Amino acid sequence: MTEDNIQLAGYITRECESRGLNLCGSFETWTKVAMALAALGESGREFFHRLASLDSLYRKRESEMKFNNCLRTSRSVGFGSLIFMAKQAGISFAGHEVSIDAPRTHRKAPQRHETFKVDYLPIEELKTSQIGCNTLIVNYLCRYFDLSDVLSACKRYMIRSTPKQETVFPQIDMMGRLRTAKIIAYGEDGHRIKSRHADWLHARLMRLQGKTAQDFHLMQCLFGEHLLRASSNVVGVVESEKSALICSIAFPDMTWLATGGKMNLTPQRFQCLAGRDVILYPDADAVADWEERAGSLNACKSLKVSDWWRDEPQGSKRDLADVVMAAKEKEVTV
Repeated sequence: MTEDNIQLAGYITRECESRGLNLCGSFETWTKVAMALAALGESGREFFHRLASLDSLYRKRESEMKFNNCLRTSRSVGFGSLIFMAKQAGISFAGHEVSIDAPRTHRKAPQRHETFKVDYLPIEELKTSQIGCNTLIVNYLCRYFDLSDVLSACKRYMIRSTPKQETVFPQIDMMGRLRTAKIIAYGEDGHRIKSRHADWLHARLMRLQGKTAQDFHLMQCLFGEHLLRASSNVVGVVESEKSALICSIAFPDMTWLATGGKMNLTPQRFQCLAGRDVILYPDADAVADWEERAGSLNACKSLKVSDWWRDEPQGSKRDLADVVMAAKEKEVTV
């Protein structure tokens, strides 16, 4: 194990997080990533969880068991396999030393900044679906909030729907460019249908063209980022897009954004919040992680982590929107 390989693992992980690249999309690749990072010993554990969590099927306990097993058993896959997989996914190593042998004694070439090509989708792609009034999640919210407030929030976030009543959450940056959109199916109870995995608009369009999602040069942004152009409000950041939607209705005096995943709280995505007053609202089971990550989010004018979760029982996985909806449900039943 070398310090160089640990640094490379960090670079690969950050690139995958910022671009939304999933190296663990199948059992085989998930296992290969685990084995490759196990070659770094305990230093590879965090990187494995961060990469594995980019897949919609990520389960922390299963991934922990997989990594432990890879540490104990002999491996036919070395760290170089992760570099190969990263290159196949479009990650460039220009300016990085990628040798996995013993550290070289000669001086490394200076790293140079490389501009990453970013693809965008025509904003017209969002006009092919309805405003969201026929999605099950919107129908659910209308039981507890005024219809006009729900539809107004959907319009602000440009939420759309598919013919199968899936909810389309677009990622539109501050320049008004459509990066992609997450497509999620919800049931009539407002909960996500676990058997129907989340999909991406760019991936669906690539498949229609006979291509793969990796053919699209994706760099994700925060959900709701486009709202910052016309708002100077304090910014609230939650994990899920649905939570941002609900909080925007319940607490309209703030501008609500979503990271789209626990691991997506990164400096790169927070560049749009330079000079802003920001409050983080982590899920109850992600508080420690977000508090740690908050230390690297230096672009904000002010940044603090909410303590909304302090009354939650141990082991809770709820978020702020769950608390809001629980209170609304009590109001309706009284």
